[in-house]
Amino acid sequence: MNDQEADDNGVPDLGARGENLKAAVGFITAAKNRFKEGEELEEVLEVLNQAKVKAAQMMQEDIETGSNIVFRVQALEQAFSLKRGGAEKSEIDKVFADFDLPPEEL
Repeated sequence: MNDQEADDNGVPDLGARGENLKAAVGFITAAKNRFKEGEELEEVLEVLNQAKVKAAQMMQEDIETGSNIVFRVQALEQAFSLKRGGAEKSEIDKVFADFDLPPEEL
């Protein structure tokens, strides 16, 4: 696994970029869980905003990964809003397709 240290799960240590990536993914996961639990949309979007902040920090070292996270967050923001507005699954799936992402179950 190159010359990078790995954690107990075999995941390489990516330094600050890795920490930002873990944090961004954690915020995305938390937002999806809160959405499923019925939390207010504004609160869910605030958690997604935290993922965008981490993605922006990551872009300083890895623009491609940071950009991919920003795209996923933007897609989720639109999808959450559509879902709460009563949109059909096909409309929500189209949001992910527009960002060239696989659809997610909300």
